[in-house]
Amino acid sequence: MLKSNKLSNRHGTSWSLGLVFTLLATCVFYAIYLSYLHSSLELDFSWNGFGQFMRHFIQLLNITEWEYEPFGVNNAPWGDMILYVSRIAIASGYYQTIQAFRKLSQN
Repeated sequence: MLKSNKLSNRHGTSWSLGLVFTLLATCVFYAIYLSYLHSSLELDFSWNGFGQFMRHFIQLLNITEWEYEPFGVNNAPWGDMILYVSRIAIASGYYQTIQAFRKLSQN
């Protein structure tokens, strides 16, 4: 626990490291999610395709959104498991960031 706390926010002293941890966890799980869906996706190198890519990335950051079907592809059953594990990691990143903000405001 101490090692993960040190890596994710330097024991509550670095909110920016908590933010980086959250974004990095989201990127990792988004990449896992996309690799799971790779056979159902088509590449679109337009602005619209980039917008869809970013919209679903930001939607993954929203831990209260449970109807997550990126690009309209049905993701059951393994997609739901990836989603649940990603929610735990992302929520942990949120917690570490908030904890660092609280310690910073007490000084």
